[in-house]
Amino acid sequence: LFKACERSPELHFSNLISQLEKIKALLKTTPRSKRVEKTADNKHDTQFTVGDVYITRHSNLGAAQIIFHLVSDESLSQMDLTSRHGCMDGLRNIIRVCHEFGITTISVPLLLVTEISPELHNESWCLRRAEMVFKSVKGFMIEFAKYASTPQYTIQFYLPENIDTSVFHHCSDMIPAIFQTTGPLFADRKK
Repeated sequence: LFKACERSPELHFSNLISQLEKIKALLKTTPRSKRVEKTADNKHDTQFTVGDVYITRHSNLGAAQIIFHLVSDESLSQMDLTSRHGCMDGLRNIIRVCHEFGITTISVPLLLVTEISPELHNESWCLRRAEMVFKSVKGFMIEFAKYASTPQYTIQFYLPENIDTSVFHHCSDMIPAIFQTTGPLFADRKK
């Protein structure tokens, strides 16, 4: 993200470094109780926790104007994901914000990790993780759709570059089984 943002100037928003500095300052001044819970000594906690989300805005990225950053730790890539994991709460909050502010196209890393290693992430792990994320996203969308005036959204799921082709095909096959998908409409040309 940093390299992509450095390639061209930011024309409408503060640059990425300035935005991150503002987020850091806000984190220091916002009581933890407003974010999740109070710390033991009721002081301001200046650290993000797993599942926290912060947003940066961009005009110099071709595919995105708003990026939701989901805070995680190393355990996310090593353990099985459950619906009670902090990252799933963060993903729920991202989808809630998208519904509230009319963001209709969302890109989600399907495995919630950017890189996988064959030693840690076998096909079974990848498919369990993909199914959990698919079903959770669908549930979150249904939950918030009742509040939206136009509950039609485009969600783009992407996988790490080094994913095995069989995992890719299995994940692709899950989409129509879990989501309602629309097929292309073909118009016959009359001469």
